[in-house]
Amino acid sequence: MDPAFFCARTATTLTAIGLSLQTAACYNSRAWTVPHQPDGPVPLTQRNRGGCHVLNSLASGRRLAARVIALQLVVATALGAVFLWQGPRSALAAFGGGAIVALGTALLAWRTFAGWSAGGLAMGRLLSGMVLKWVVIIVGLVAILGQYKLPPLAALTGLVAAYAINLLAFRFKG
Repeated sequence: MDPAFFCARTATTLTAIGLSLQTAACYNSRAWTVPHQPDGPVPLTQRNRGGCHVLNSLASGRRLAARVIALQLVVATALGAVFLWQGPRSALAAFGGGAIVALGTALLAWRTFAGWSAGGLAMGRLLSGMVLKWVVIIVGLVAILGQYKLPPLAALTGLVAAYAINLLAFRFKG
């Protein structure tokens, strides 16, 4: 049997790159697929038949996370500019509230999309990323409100507005 396997959109020759069957170019070791002949492209009628059943790739997740983080920073900056009419402390609080959400989202994305892994490890990365995100948000909010004593309304407005970007980004994936 030829050691080439078709997975989602890629055909990887295992002997050419030295991978074992369990580490084929699929999402995890249980997602490897039917063999194909390496003498040409896989016909369109056979492309997803028996292939990896992965809805999104890590690359699309990384792109979505980068888009969400960028939009959260834009919203934080815009709210900082809007709250500037109340004073620089309100503007800093609004920007800080949105910026800590963006930082938490960046840490979540970094932890979640670290690389290919099995299902249990991926779930562990997701959960540890969520815990890390909430720790950053809570510590940042305590610092903004407690240590620096910035206006709470502006800080909470920035936090809620930046968090609303998550809902919009997942609704309009584009």
